[in-house]
Formats: sequence, structure tokens, C-alpha cells
Amino acid sequence: WMNRGFDWREIVDQPGRFEITLSVDYPGIEYPVTTDVTLWRLQQFRVPAGDKVRWSAGTTRGDSVTIDEHGGLHVGRITFPSREPLRLIVERSER
Repeated sequence: WMNRGFDWREIVDQPGRFEITLSVDYPGIEYPVTTDVTLWRLQQFRVPAGDKVRWSAGTTRGDSVTIDEHGGLHVGRITFPSREPLRLIVERSER
């Protein structure tokens, strides 16, 4: 499935920071749910390919991730322990 049961809202798109509230809920879904998230078409938060950013989702602090050659920001293995939404925050890493 792609995006089935997922919802996103409350987007903050700034030059140094991107935030989005994510939730997953679908009849019959079993928690925890673990997924990868790829962010595309960001308007203000533009990071050159090859640069690193750091991220957090809820209480999880992830390793830094590298922007791919197409400008995609791929955050792997975000876990939703319940149907409660998570806030994904992505920030520029210090150089």
C-alpha cells in the first residue's frame, strides 16, 4: 500500500526546518506500524543533494539522513506505536 490510512497536516516549511504531523489509521490495522517517509516538493526547506539533515519523530531521534540526487528527503523506519499522531521534525545539520 502507498499512503493507505496515512494522513498529514499542520505543515511548517521554513528555510531551516520542516515539520509535519503524521498519523496512520485504517480499519484492521495492527500497531505498532513502522514505515518509511519520503518528503518531496518542499517549498522553503531546500537542501542541496548530498547534504545531511537530522530528524525526530515523536520521542524518536533519528540519525542524520542525506538528501538524494533528486532532492528527496527519505526518513526510514518511523514507528507509530498507536493511532496517536507523530510530529516529524527535520532540521539542517550543522556543517
